[in-house]
Amino acid sequence: MGILLVTLAVWVVLERSGYTFLSLASNILLLLIVILFLWAKSAAILNRASPNSVGIIIFTDCSFSSDS
Repeated sequence: MGILLVTLAVWVVLERSGYTFLSLASNILLLLIVILFLWAKSAAILNRASPNSVGIIIFTDCSFSSDS
């Protein structure tokens, strides 16, 4: 019942403001990326610990080659 009320409240707020869920999610993710970028840059300048990021592993057999 609680999740239904939360969903209804979010829908009402988004409907009243004229904002869509996709634009809200995009703006939140963009803000997160900017915050992490500024945190990493300021950590490098101040010699502090940078934010933990998940390592991305790209395997060579899965990557595209530019051989023609």
